[in-house]
Amino acid sequence: MPTQFKYQKQIWALGGILGVLVFTYVGLVGSTVYNTLERQRGEKQISQVTGQLSEMEFSYLGLKSKVNPELARSRGFIDADNIIVAKKDSGVTAFVNKERI
Repeated sequence: MPTQFKYQKQIWALGGILGVLVFTYVGLVGSTVYNTLERQRGEKQISQVTGQLSEMEFSYLGLKSKVNPELARSRGFIDADNIIVAKKDSGVTAFVNKERI
């Protein structure tokens, strides 16, 4: 029977360390790929939301340009000269002056 290999423990230790390093390398590469894909997905979502926001802003500006004093009066708003403002320490309160309606 041949005698046991003299460096068997060192070879197993080296193999174990090599296995851990390979496993760590594969995990880090996988994590890098995953994070890159997530970043690309996030950038795509940001561009979609930016496009939707631009559409909403354009719609808002279009609706805002249609607002005028006649439209406000037809919806029940009154001119500001009929308003009485009372200021106290707790805040500001506005009242409509019934004598001037």
